[in-house]
Amino acid sequence: PTLVLEYMTPNGKLYHRRMKVAMSQETSPAAAADTIIATHKKYLSADKVKREQVVALLERLKEHVVKPAEAAPQKKVEVKADNNEIDYNTFDLNKLSPEEVKIHKQKMDEVFEQNAIRRGDAGFEYDKQADFGEPEEACDWDSDSDVGS
Repeated sequence: PTLVLEYMTPNGKLYHRRMKVAMSQETSPAAAADTIIATHKKYLSADKVKREQVVALLERLKEHVVKPAEAAPQKKVEVKADNNEIDYNTFDLNKLSPEEVKIHKQKMDEVFEQNAIRRGDAGFEYDKQADFGEPEEACDWDSDSDVGS
């Protein structure tokens, strides 16, 4: 975790000072405050910031620091042997762990390789163009109306 101190110099310049905090559930906020104050004396001296204020901030921070073992278990997604069973139009890969996303991407790559038509394959056509007809829903993001704006 990081504390960010925002302060203004006498000449009116605004600064942000980032201070890394080494803290876990077992760390005492008071001890962590003493360490941070000692490390950043220039910014957290007693005449500038009260120790109690730093301790209170670290107590609030400690409430949000959770060990991975104590964290809520993530819902595991079973990767089926066939990706056709998953609808990627509605399935949110952002909610998966990086390892699970990697598995899904490997399956997608396998399907892509199976479906790829390369030079020399039957049905290969250089610079193939297809007409997909009218769009089924509005798609203003690629309209020509704002070209040259």
